[in-house]
Amino acid sequence: LISATNSNLSEAIERGVFRLDLYHRVCEFAIAMPPLRERPEDVEHFAGLFLSEANGDMGRKVESLTDDAIELLKCYSWPGNLRALRYAIRRAMVVCSGQFVVRSCRNSTRRSPVTNKSIGAFRGSNLSQP
Repeated sequence: LISATNSNLSEAIERGVFRLDLYHRVCEFAIAMPPLRERPEDVEHFAGLFLSEANGDMGRKVESLTDDAIELLKCYSWPGNLRALRYAIRRAMVVCSGQFVVRSCRNSTRRSPVTNKSIGAFRGSNLSQP
């Protein structure tokens, strides 16, 4: 059994919201995985994986992300971790067309590239020939 949580189970046990016996059954071996924001070197790998996945799901043939698009993705803190990155890649592919994911405009507001309402990592970007 492999399980994951973003909750502190020890604290949950102390508060009485998680059973101690269940904790001992599922927590024989714990692996701590740092959040994606602490592993920017992994962003390019996962972005490529999600691009391939989305190509298959959407029947597209997008080849890759340009270097500037990858650098933009690496600079973001990814509070939603891999789910947010997957969504950003899929969003870019839905709203754009072409063979490459490129960053075509700069974020002049200096805010985080991703917002709650839209995936701004590719806002103003397109999928086109570089």
